[in-house]
Amino acid sequence: MLPEHQKSQKAALPPLHFLYDTSASHMESATFLHHLYINERITHTCKCIKICPSSDMPGEVLLGETSLQFVPDQLGKYKGSLGEVEARHEVWPYKDVQEVLLRRFRLRDNALELFLRNGVTALLAFHTTQDRNEFCRQLWQCPHLDLDPSDSLESLSHRWQERCLGNFDYLTQLNKLAGRSFNDLMQYPVFPFVLANYADDVLDLCDSANFRCLERPMAVQDPAREEHYRRNFRVERAASPSERFYPWLGPYHYGSHYSNSGTVLHFLVRLPPFTQMFLAYQDQQFDLPDRTFHDVHTTWRLASSESPTDVKELIPEFFFLPEFLVNMQGFNFGKRQTGEPVADVQLPPWCRGDPRLFILIHRQALESDYVTEHLGHWIDLVFGYKQTGKAAEEAINVFHPATYYGVDVSSVANDAVSQRALETMIRTYGQMPKQLFSSPHPLVTLSLADSQRSAVNSPSTQAAMAEVRGLRWGSYVGSPSKPPARLVLWRSTHKDQTLVSHLLSLRTNDVWGLPANSCLLLTYSNSSGPKASLQTYIQSTALVSWQHADGFVRLKLQKDEPAQPLLSPCPGDMVSTCATAPGCPLIFVGYASGLLTAHAIKLANSKVEHPSRPTCLLGHTDAVTRVEVCTAFGLVVTTSRDGSCIAWDLNRLEYVRTLIAGSSPIMLACISSTLGDVATVETTEGSSGSCLRVHTINGARVGQLSMDMAIGAVCYSAAPEGTSINVLAAGCEDGCIRLWSSWDLSPVQEIRSEKCILPIISLTYSQDQQHLYAVDNHGEVFAWEAQEGSRVPRFHVLL
Repeated sequence: MLPEHQKSQKAALPPLHFLYDTSASHMESATFLHHLYINERITHTCKCIKICPSSDMPGEVLLGETSLQFVPDQLGKYKGSLGEVEARHEVWPYKDVQEVLLRRFRLRDNALELFLRNGVTALLAFHTTQDRNEFCRQLWQCPHLDLDPSDSLESLSHRWQERCLGNFDYLTQLNKLAGRSFNDLMQYPVFPFVLANYADDVLDLCDSANFRCLERPMAVQDPAREEHYRRNFRVERAASPSERFYPWLGPYHYGSHYSNSGTVLHFLVRLPPFTQMFLAYQDQQFDLPDRTFHDVHTTWRLASSESPTDVKELIPEFFFLPEFLVNMQGFNFGKRQTGEPVADVQLPPWCRGDPRLFILIHRQALESDYVTEHLGHWIDLVFGYKQTGKAAEEAINVFHPATYYGVDVSSVANDAVSQRALETMIRTYGQMPKQLFSSPHPLVTLSLADSQRSAVNSPSTQAAMAEVRGLRWGSYVGSPSKPPARLVLWRSTHKDQTLVSHLLSLRTNDVWGLPANSCLLLTYSNSSGPKASLQTYIQSTALVSWQHADGFVRLKLQKDEPAQPLLSPCPGDMVSTCATAPGCPLIFVGYASGLLTAHAIKLANSKVEHPSRPTCLLGHTDAVTRVEVCTAFGLVVTTSRDGSCIAWDLNRLEYVRTLIAGSSPIMLACISSTLGDVATVETTEGSSGSCLRVHTINGARVGQLSMDMAIGAVCYSAAPEGTSINVLAAGCEDGCIRLWSSWDLSPVQEIRSEKCILPIISLTYSQDQQHLYAVDNHGEVFAWEAQEGSRVPRFHVLL
């Protein structure tokens, strides 16, 4: 650790830690299992290993009446192969299990992976295939298990070819179907190198010369290297078994693999807890500074042309996580032979050396026309018919035999040394993904009339960055690649009507207008069938309201019925705000004292189950002014008059971090559902202006803007990342909607109308991004469309 970072890294116990040190954490596993059997009827048990990135934790998995549970053999601290982890009893309610997929572990077909609705996954490996299959048979018979329908490989491929699925999402799904898992570093998801230009000041995404050749493996990007690897293969094939170091192994081009635990940790060495795993992997030492991941351009050069043993591809983080490129913890990686210290990863000039911009540009490169048209060839190499056999040999794509499924450790059971050697190879060399395609993958041919392609090549389109050509703005109201926004809805409020003061965008593409001091508790239902064809319906709704004379938070189920008391007031405190999110069963209540409470509410058949005991979240010291919930990132953001902005975990209902700790009251906030960025608006002391700040979900500052007028509403557009540069929209007191780039807060354009001249108090985009809705302080509703002929605005008033 560098000296300037050591002080902040001193170990500290959390406040009141002794309250959590219960005897259960030290209880023997057998005693713990005994209590489980008493509390819930167990229908099936089986020994297994829970696979984590840092350890393989032995234990037992149990099927109960309402949940499945994992109990480790030893509770408490467990020392794995790549570090120490906390071995704890885990409970997964059946209602939370979304998918169960069969998996391999160490090239044996003996594992499964659980996917929970909150995004958590668990990889379990069993002793034999029979044990795994019997456990699955018992699991699928559980009456409370309600798995989501899965997309077939054919359906996914068809959606990708029809451009209904982006390249990043398609590769993510292929990795998932091929058994790649974030829980197993030897089977970590693999993504391709896509760019070949990391040195120029300007990058042109419309020029094929700037891209990697996706038809070739990484090792032979330079055709001059072909003969070297072909010769390796010929020599290995010509050698007799007695001449080979390991006689049971066949010929191969490469003695390493494009993805293994060493590769993953090499890339993620700056990001805890992977740093600790890397140190365990390297005998508690960082690698030599010149071999440490320090420069993207150097990494490309080594893998594509200069190193005969480096054949690595990329990991998914290169397309969504800038933090792994930054040495935020101040680790001391030493100095290179040039005397230059290794700190943050050196990035190309065309991204201004900015990790966030590099990731965003890199994601657009992945979704570019060139990659889309050629990605099928790379899929053939990694997931397809060129993975094995004659096609693999001709494509110079044969890797070490110990990386392929089917290698049999028992074949050398009579030789203990050879058996241990083969087991070590399987644990360290890498493991081939499951082969998904047995014939050439279909290719996509993009039409020159494609709207996105035309937008890229249009000389009149506003450039997002001078350093990068060919970036796509996407399709949404206010996009520079679309015609000027056109006002298509103007709804005035009559005197006898309650004023609309808040807008809510739904997954069904409807937008609802709500009265002041209210929010909507809403549940969705889906039609049956594959995921791709699911249609979303509104199942039930309830209007939550507050700031009544009696202090109660009330709930209204029927339009013609009075609101009924739901939550009683806290003695000596007042409710300052409430918030919900469509499809989320929680109501968040903020108080004048700074207290925040979360209440689980269940709506079913126009009935409300009695609220459970609330969760109290403490962090603010003055009135909570705003609560924003983002289910896409499992994030809750709250702001307060004390000048603080705090991020909370939506799934665990726990504190994550303080994004802002200022002194000026923060009155507004919004969360990008595509980036996870958080925008806040605070009042400027001594003036009527506003200060707009943007932070990433991990707390890094993106930028800030000061305005000489008040901002009354903010929202993000949510067009697909990779094919869009979304905007942050702000409704101002002069009735103008100002748009800034979500990448760097550079101005994009302004949306004005002669009919909208009063202060705007609420803004939202429709689900398809083709309409932008606004409400002014007189309750008048406006809607702009992205282009003529788009869908009719679907606006409803819920009063």
